[in-house]
Amino acid sequence: MVRRAVWSCSVLLAVLGGCGRVGYNVSAPPGADGGSMDARAGVDAASDGGREPADVGEGVDAFGCGDLCASDLGRACGRGTDCAGGYCVDGVCCDGPCEGTCESCADTSGKRDGTCAFAHPGTDPDGDCPGPATCNGAGGCGARALGVPCATGPECESGYCVEELCCNTPCSDACTSCLGKRTGGDDGVCTLRRAGSNPDGACSPYLCNGVSASCPSDCFETSDCTDEYHCAAGVCVATSGNGTLCTSGAECGSGHCADGVCCTGPCVEQCNACVASSTGGDDGICGFIRAGTDPDSECPAAMTCNGAGGCT
Repeated sequence: MVRRAVWSCSVLLAVLGGCGRVGYNVSAPPGADGGSMDARAGVDAASDGGREPADVGEGVDAFGCGDLCASDLGRACGRGTDCAGGYCVDGVCCDGPCEGTCESCADTSGKRDGTCAFAHPGTDPDGDCPGPATCNGAGGCGARALGVPCATGPECESGYCVEELCCNTPCSDACTSCLGKRTGGDDGVCTLRRAGSNPDGACSPYLCNGVSASCPSDCFETSDCTDEYHCAAGVCVATSGNGTLCTSGAECGSGHCADGVCCTGPCVEQCNACVASSTGGDDGICGFIRAGTDPDSECPAAMTCNGAGGCT
């Protein structure tokens, strides 16, 4: 007949080596079948009367100690002896030794404190990862490849997270990007931005030229400048509004310079002008020249503008 010994939970756990250890099924205490129970030493089942190894929790529950193990997990500790299971990891009682790369018993993704799991991405609680790399949330270090979404550099193999993608370099020059849609290249590879772009206004009044990684400082034509600017003598300068003095249409927002001012149109028709002194209207608005006058000598001899765009 098998006798059941009365064990205290603390003694039982000490013999088993903790709540999380794999040892022998202890539903039959040591000596009940002539065998020896030394779970700590890891005695082979063959030398222990042929009993099969079992999860320690099963044996613990057989003696009513399962609740002790469960309630202990996640409690603050300073060393293993502070915990029923014998494991103090990352400052809390843990369900196992938790010694794998980027494993943690505290602040893990989707697990309560006290349960060994993979450490949060971007952290490295035990200093497992080299250099700037950190854990990737899957039991490894910084394993996110180029072009994979990221939040911080240490999540990436390269160590650089740019524009929310793992990038091969810091890619910090204004006219470079790690986004393929901005460069025409591959996501995750720092490349020159397309010509004509102006990232977040960083290069205003110039536009990236597709040749230099930094913002240009000169222009060859107005298309090298942002809206409301034009290229004049190799420099992007502010484009003028209608009625402002000008020498060419490139200086004007309308693209038209007539009678020495930026104008609403070409204003080249007979007896039309873009200055108030000729039309009686506003500078910059093309209109008919006043009747009885001919400031630009457009009409035949002895004739003047008629106020309707013709000569009389």
